Amino acid sequence: MKNNNKICVLLIIFIFIFALSSCEADNINEIAENQSEISGDEKSHDNVGVSYDFTAREIADTIIAAFSAETLPQMKNYISGVDENSEFYLEADYAGILMTGRYGAPEEMNYAADFAFYTPIGHNVFEINVVKLDDIKNKDAITDMLQNRLNRKKAGDIILYNPEEMPILNAAIVIDVEDYVMLLCTTDNNKALNIINDLFDGNTVLLKSDEAEENTEESEQPEIEQIILSVDGNTVDVPSNIIFDFALLTPEEKSGLSAEEITPMPTVRVQKHSHNEIILIGGRCAENAMIRITGGLEEILTNSDYGDFLVEVPISKEDVSVLNLSAKLDGREWSDEIKFIVKAKNDVTMFDDGGIYAVIVGDDYQSVFFDCVPDYIGSNLINDAEKTALQTRVEKKYQDFRERGMTTEIIYLLIPNPMNIYAELMPKRYTRFTENSLTKQFTEAVTAGGATVIDLTDTMMAHKHDNFRIFFKTDSHWTEYGAFLGYTELMNHISQKFPDAAPRPINDFRFYNRQVNFGDIYNTLRLEQNALRETGTFVEFLFEPPCGHAYLYNDAQGPSVVFDHNVMSRARTTNTNLSGNFPSAYIFRDSFGGSIHAFLTDRFSEISWQAYWNYKYNINTIAENNPDYIIYLITERNIRNIMYE
Repeated sequence: MKNNNKICVLLIIFIFIFALSSCEADNINEIAENQSEISGDEKSHDNVGVSYDFTAREIADTIIAAFSAETLPQMKNYISGVDENSEFYLEADYAGILMTGRYGAPEEMNYAADFAFYTPIGHNVFEINVVKLDDIKNKDAITDMLQNRLNRKKAGDIILYNPEEMPILNAAIVIDVEDYVMLLCTTDNNKALNIINDLFDGNTVLLKSDEAEENTEESEQPEIEQIILSVDGNTVDVPSNIIFDFALLTPEEKSGLSAEEITPMPTVRVQKHSHNEIILIGGRCAENAMIRITGGLEEILTNSDYGDFLVEVPISKEDVSVLNLSAKLDGREWSDEIKFIVKAKNDVTMFDDGGIYAVIVGDDYQSVFFDCVPDYIGSNLINDAEKTALQTRVEKKYQDFRERGMTTEIIYLLIPNPMNIYAELMPKRYTRFTENSLTKQFTEAVTAGGATVIDLTDTMMAHKHDNFRIFFKTDSHWTEYGAFLGYTELMNHISQKFPDAAPRPINDFRFYNRQVNFGDIYNTLRLEQNALRETGTFVEFLFEPPCGHAYLYNDAQGPSVVFDHNVMSRARTTNTNLSGNFPSAYIFRDSFGGSIHAFLTDRFSEISWQAYWNYKYNINTIAENNPDYIIYLITERNIRNIMYE
């Protein structure tokens, strides 16, 4: 009997439409004229290597003015030489986050005489970076820095959340011309290059892009060495370079037992390498059955989830492995075994290609994204200087409130990573670090600065075994039941000042479990949509919330737990006109803000919701709203995104 390994790449497209950024000039002709005046007689069509005096900002503005507003996402711009209180100011330490993902000023920035970084907000890619060198000999260092920035963008979450923009990202280039280096990630790089050529009299030198470096030569196919393997008396020929196309050996029936005494045999629907030496096996079995796999480097014992299972099986690096899969229900014997023959590979890149969205499959069907790992192993701790800087930022915000006569309180509602809640289910190759964590350091710093932190870790730990899920197992978000628990903790705190805003009791809601298509984590594994399922928790409001209860999920391929971020991602203001004394709020949020939206609009008189993933802090805008509370609704793995605003 043969199992056909069906691999179907499913990309769920989420298009995020943000408010469009404004350009500094009315049109490209006006800017080009200004730059011509700045350059004076130094421009020459006959000389290569002449000196140009354009500022980095002038070049970036000239390029961006050539694009229609419809093609531009909401952006945050950083420009050298501005006052530290300017919205365009780039802290030296934050430049490290921008360029390398690490806090601390990159050494390469010392070689920049001038810069303009026009970067997107949210899951968008349109970006223009211009650096003017202090010395032409440092061109390679700046080029490497911008290339690292491009590599970081490609290793991010665009593939998952906004795949329509991947062609833009794949076409991105780094160029140098005279004493400038530029990163162009636009919807039309030819247009941008033509503008640059006009400015620099055709002296542009194009560096190699990733696509230009592709090797078009045909690779030699390795010879296939045949291995003769005997398994339970069955002789099988196995190619040494086999991927996962094995013979499933016919199981030997258990003699003397009736069908009612034996657990039904599982059905295998997933069989693929996730790493060179790790195999994914998944499928369906009897509901509540336990799954056992032997023959790998360790015995796997895990619970199925409402009849679905997916497990990672480490295998030998050198030898052919024979894996044995069976299932067991309480009161019955183990099912007949399904046998697989498998060999390690040396060219599997799926996990590495996923970057921070690589998938870790744990026990009991619980999976997480790799971006949970730094918080889990303690690799992202900050130093004392960073903690002090963070405290100072919060103190400065409160000082601004006092100067404007505001009584606003800052609250950080921190949602823990499921990897920390379900640590016992995580693979043994990850060792949890419990001595300290970024969450603890963050809490200490902002609390010292005057803010309030509501860490939901203890709450989630107390409810992790409830009948209703607080996190999905195949998706990276919390459920609406988890959001209800967070809402309850938040409003319990706020009701100390505003008693009318106390959370509604759970009896005002009906929570229920429903089996639907799996979520964004399993999508990233490129599984066939109907191969596995998710039994998720959903909610019905037993009253009509003031701003309605929107349906949050993308059901294009059938009911699922994949979030349609278009439903709630945009900036908005909700007014509820509730009778009573209810507070107002200004909320910064990541995508966890969708599930809690309807709960909160019922407890505030007005909420200004900043767009998903837009953590840009503007005191003037906030002062105009004069909210009672500024609330950062953020998941643990996104804490670094709000540390420097």
